[in-house]
Amino acid sequence: MKLGELLEERARLIEEIAGLVSLRNSEFIEPKDSPSEVRFKDITEQINQKRKELRELKIKIMKYNLSTRVEHSEVSNLMELNLKITDLINEITSLRELPTRCLRDEVRLQVSPRELRKKISELIREKIRLDILRKMTNWATEVD
Repeated sequence: MKLGELLEERARLIEEIAGLVSLRNSEFIEPKDSPSEVRFKDITEQINQKRKELRELKIKIMKYNLSTRVEHSEVSNLMELNLKITDLINEITSLRELPTRCLRDEVRLQVSPRELRKKISELIREKIRLDILRKMTNWATEVD
């Protein structure tokens, strides 16, 4: 099994839990004369069991992320790569929120809109490169 398959399993479990929670929410209030077939206690047990499975899977993924070396990269492991990608996403978001023009004549931008767009584009290219590296590593890493 590949690490990528574990990640797909994690996504499947998250979706399954969301579906069960949605079902529980929609069936929580029931007519007095016609009880719902979906019992709160039963579905809550199912949700808790799925959450336990998800928790165990996340721990397993974290262990592999810490121990998996990333080839051709300045980061030491997959966990650091994930953190670096998150940092890039946060910086791109932050830069996109900066103003690109001044509304008053007595103030000015420290960086031109053109320079700002260039910086954002560079960060996006780096994020894409690291995303590809992460995907390649995930699908090349064997897990127990």
